[in-house]
Amino acid sequence: MNSNQITEELAFRILGGIRELTEEVKNLNVTNILTKNVLTFEEVMMLTGLSRSHLYTLTSKKAIPHAKRGKMLYFDRAEIEAWLMENRVQTDEEAARAAVAYIASKK
Repeated sequence: MNSNQITEELAFRILGGIRELTEEVKNLNVTNILTKNVLTFEEVMMLTGLSRSHLYTLTSKKAIPHAKRGKMLYFDRAEIEAWLMENRVQTDEEAARAAVAYIASKK
């Protein structure tokens, strides 16, 4: 085995280690978000999957619940989760049950 092969193998091992560490950091960030009540702008981006520009647009239009302290924006996790579910669409089964209940109440 020559020195080029050893260097290449070492580089692959280092890259593999970096990938593993990056994945662990992502997992820690997700766990951190799920345990916190007050989230930062970046954490809300991760939680919702919204882009930076879209989230800024929503906050400037006051279309998403948030608080501002100086230049920092903060979000209540429970409010964000409720906001995400505001326009929930009923399943066909739920709509059918509601229709039956409505008809039964009109008799």
